[in-house]
Amino acid sequence: MQNVKGIYDYVVVLIPIGVTAAKLLQTADELRANGVRVKLDTSGRKLENILASLSGSGIRYALLVGETEWKAGRVRLKDMEERLEREVSVDEAIFVIEKQLGLPYEQYSTKLS
Repeated sequence: MQNVKGIYDYVVVLIPIGVTAAKLLQTADELRANGVRVKLDTSGRKLENILASLSGSGIRYALLVGETEWKAGRVRLKDMEERLEREVSVDEAIFVIEKQLGLPYEQYSTKLS
């Protein structure tokens, strides 16, 4: 039996950088409401160590949530496979993640404004 990767099999790690738990959970709730399975990293480890452990885990994306980004409604989306990082809105992050999974964005998410 072939294992088909679906949106509920995929994990994105959400990493707080100086934001409160409430703000982190609000971002996680928005992602989950759009069908993205999110793991919160609350280990308190240094960012370099968190990212190093992710690079060998098979997890494709990390979302970094800092105070400045959160106030602007944005996150830093880090593609662990391509080693690229960019600042995007949460909706844009959802779009990129779902596009990578081959899922139609409008089926699972609110439309981009």
